[in-house]
Amino acid sequence: TDRKQVEKRLRSLLDAQERVAQDLHDGCIQTIYAIGLKLEECRTLIRDHPRKASKKIAGAAADLNLVIHDLRLFVLGDKRELASGDDLKAALEKATQMMGGRPPAFAVEIDAAAATSLTPDQAMHLLQIARAALSNAVRHANARTGLLSLQMRDGAISLEVSDDGVGFESEEIEKPGLGLHNIEARARKLGGRLRLVSAPDQGTRLTVEIPRAR
Repeated sequence: TDRKQVEKRLRSLLDAQERVAQDLHDGCIQTIYAIGLKLEECRTLIRDHPRKASKKIAGAAADLNLVIHDLRLFVLGDKRELASGDDLKAALEKATQMMGGRPPAFAVEIDAAAATSLTPDQAMHLLQIARAALSNAVRHANARTGLLSLQMRDGAISLEVSDDGVGFESEEIEKPGLGLHNIEARARKLGGRLRLVSAPDQGTRLTVEIPRAR
């Protein structure tokens, strides 16, 4: 009995450690990466367009303050939640805007009914999935345009992040990186499934479908 209790406690600690690692990677680290993109763009703007550069620097500073706030929540053990569908819509739109104004340019299509049907926990997981997928597209796809979509399909909630970039062979994802691993883990936790479709020069489409909560 004591051994089972120790094993249970160990599993709980490992789960908590994995959860913190996922949240840091998909949340704070992706935000910091997006801030870096903004500041990199400022290097080309500051000479000929100082006002535009100044505005982007101010935005980067505001985003850093949000990162500091999120890290404080981690230290205190608090969990940041999205209270409503409107909160999720705004957070998803902000996630695309934080990519530093560089391609791909993402269109955002959010079904209000789909957003409001999510629990706060589901909404937060989908937000983190979207952030990780957007970051992957910006870093690797070499795309011009993309789509971030949240829709209701056949009684399920479907989150899609797609782009028209270089794509890749399916064999390349046999050993997924940390970002894709986290996305898959979050999808499983929500009782859903991850589908990743890509081919060379055909772009990439990542879809996560989860059951409707209510």
